[in-house]
Amino acid sequence: MSFADARTRGGLTCAELGLRFEPKTGPDRYFVHIYTPSGTRLYDWHDVLVRDPARGRPMRHSIARDVTEEMLAASQREEARRRAEGGEPGEVPSARHRQSRNPYPRFPASSA
Repeated sequence: MSFADARTRGGLTCAELGLRFEPKTGPDRYFVHIYTPSGTRLYDWHDVLVRDPARGRPMRHSIARDVTEEMLAASQREEARRRAEGGEPGEVPSARHRQSRNPYPRFPASSA
């Protein structure tokens, strides 16, 4: 389907544009996976409602920050920690190590 065809049908879906929204805890917060020819990028995205000063109407501002490199580094640190502790990749850490586990979702290193 071409972009011209999509416009006549009412637009493209997020998936058709290469976007996948993954809800985070808290309202209006997401991880957004953006699929590009050079690989997947991950953004920390949140929406903020503000009032338009000229018209007084509410409007939404979407703010996104590319966190791809941070997530890759966190994933690599977690894998290194598990190897150092003698665990296998993907293994559930023991109870004494649960507090130190990676707070970020898994993000494959091959996607950058």
